[in-house]
Amino acid sequence: MIVKSPHVARNGYLEVMHLDGRPGWVDQRVLVPWVNDNAPGVRCVPAMMSNGRLGFDYIRPPR
Repeated sequence: MIVKSPHVARNGYLEVMHLDGRPGWVDQRVLVPWVNDNAPGVRCVPAMMSNGRLGFDYIRPPR
C-alpha cells in the first residue's frame, strides 16, 4: 500500500492507495516505514509499471 507524502491523517487514520488503485484509510498505529536492512539509504517510491499497474521503484542515494 502507498501512503501519501506529506501524510494525510484524520481521526488516527492515514490516507493510502492500494496497489489496485483504490483509495482507503488505515490505522496509523499499524504502519511502519519501509526500510531495507541491506541498503538502509534506499528509498521506495510509487511507480507506474510497464503493464500499467502501480508498483514501486527503488532509488539509491548518490555515492
